[in-house]
Amino acid sequence: MDAPARLLEPESLLLCDAFVRRLARKLVRADDAALDLAQSTWLAWLSHRGAVVTPRALLTSIARRLAGKQRR
Repeated sequence: MDAPARLLEPESLLLCDAFVRRLARKLVRADDAALDLAQSTWLAWLSHRGAVVTPRALLTSIARRLAGKQRR
């Protein structure tokens, strides 16, 4: 199995979920809003069409973009 495929295994994604939740909490501060942001981040990630080489980088980009939209 190649490296990009291993990044998308369930165990790796679970580790990324903890990362996304911490990031969301830092970006929006409120617990309820952080959970919403984390869920929205995963939904946007699932609809991403391009290749995912580094999931954390993509998830960070998505979360920051969505948090900026929420602030506006």
